Amino acid sequence: MKLIFHIFKKDVRHHWPEIFVPLILLAVFAWDQPRRWAGHEAANRFLTTFLNAIPFLLILAWMFLIVRVVHGESLVGDRQFWTTRPYERTKLFAAKLLTAIVFLNLPLFIAQLILLKLSFFPVLASIPGLLVIHLLLFAFLVMYGFAIGSVTSGMGQAVLAVLVVIVGLIGIGSLFAVFPSIEFTSDFLSGELGLLLLAGGIVTALVQYIFRRTLFSRLLFLGMLASVAALMLLSMSPRIINYNLPAPTAEHPVPAKFSFDRTAAFGHEPGQKYYGKNVELEFPIVVEDLAQNTVVQIHGIKLDLDLPTAQHWTSGWRSAYDSVEAGRTRTWPSVELPRAIFDPVRNGHVNARISLALKVYRVGGGTALSFDGDKLHFADGARCAIDATGRNVKCFAPLKGPAGFAIYSDSPGSECFSPSEEKEEPWAPLPASYFNFTSENPVPDPALSPVYDFDFSFSRRHVYEDLKTTVPVCPNTKFLFANLKYQYTTRTEIDLGDIKLANYLPTFPRKIVPPIKRPSLHEPSGTLSFNLLLPGAELIARR
Repeated sequence: MKLIFHIFKKDVRHHWPEIFVPLILLAVFAWDQPRRWAGHEAANRFLTTFLNAIPFLLILAWMFLIVRVVHGESLVGDRQFWTTRPYERTKLFAAKLLTAIVFLNLPLFIAQLILLKLSFFPVLASIPGLLVIHLLLFAFLVMYGFAIGSVTSGMGQAVLAVLVVIVGLIGIGSLFAVFPSIEFTSDFLSGELGLLLLAGGIVTALVQYIFRRTLFSRLLFLGMLASVAALMLLSMSPRIINYNLPAPTAEHPVPAKFSFDRTAAFGHEPGQKYYGKNVELEFPIVVEDLAQNTVVQIHGIKLDLDLPTAQHWTSGWRSAYDSVEAGRTRTWPSVELPRAIFDPVRNGHVNARISLALKVYRVGGGTALSFDGDKLHFADGARCAIDATGRNVKCFAPLKGPAGFAIYSDSPGSECFSPSEEKEEPWAPLPASYFNFTSENPVPDPALSPVYDFDFSFSRRHVYEDLKTTVPVCPNTKFLFANLKYQYTTRTEIDLGDIKLANYLPTFPRKIVPPIKRPSLHEPSGTLSFNLLLPGAELIARR
């Protein structure tokens, strides 16, 4: 222990400027947080830019500090002065870790406790979650700093190592452009990718400190980056896709009947032109027989075409974003198609099929709530308020946000309803709603601030259910809050038959045929969402 503290004190004396800079940045970060919570603007644009950059600058300063401390006793080469001293590499490693913990984790931990106190969230109850956050920051920030510092001999090599990492990350990111399906399928191996990234810095630093095999440690670090790319490519394999998107079974059926609506299409005017390398097609899908206590998240789509040239084209799985709740009669999943495929056959006939990836959620027991003026308090401690626009609800919670939930509202209410909200199209007979499909996760996000901010807004669908509009949230608005519990994932395939692709290319301005007769403008029903949900509301509107 004496040797560990001797090295620690030496590092403090030699690297006090590198220690001082992140402490100042951390103080500025903590000072600025209450301003952000209140939604106040900074005094000028320069100050706004600087304050927005504080988290990045803070992480950069911490990484610089760690690398400099590790370089104090460089592990690269055989001419270092410290090798002539009675230093054990395990104690040297422990001393460097002590410096990182004392001047990175400890000040941040104290700042986070102060911020929790200032935000009136429970401090003692949040300490276990804060410790988890610091464990993650230690693994992903400190150990990667150790890894870079331990395989380089000076700041010049360290900068080159960072550039190599950046180039590697750009290369990994380019996979999304070459293989668009990776954006969707990489989620299948997110756990494996997370473990690989978690282990990369730790293993590289430990191997170098224990064995001092610089070349091997460098190759190990580069191998980690290559393994990330390989896993992302592997996620597109049919075996992994079929495992994570299983076909429906008797125990896990398709939760509703999905069928192609042949009567609806987009009305095109002569001479309309379209630009860009891709077009986005939307297909009207009829939804029937969805259980009242079920919500479906459409999170993936795949389009297959049998072209007149006897060729087969597939989009591969792409991410989709839509929710289907009780009362929905249509959904309009969209998918991009290259112009090179679309243009030659746009007015011809092709056989088409779309596949949808479905996550099924059960609407659990909930509560009828209301805003107290413009304020709202959730049972889990989250606090919310309607923002200045009147269309968004800003919320704050300790460490992490709530897990999956659904909110149904009669917004816009008569006290803040404007006929302009329904100017383009009448509303569909559905309540305004918001769905959060975040899964229950005991691990908080590894963020610098202990106050987790999130927001939600109420959206109401128009009569065709293809578009939705964010509607005002009135003071004292009543709504129904219900938990969403994930049940299972499945997929379904819908045969579109022989279609003309041009009919499903949206127009601008948007025009759907045949038109639905537009009723006269009216205020929304004061009891719409309460009537639409379960009869008797025994499942959701339980006080």
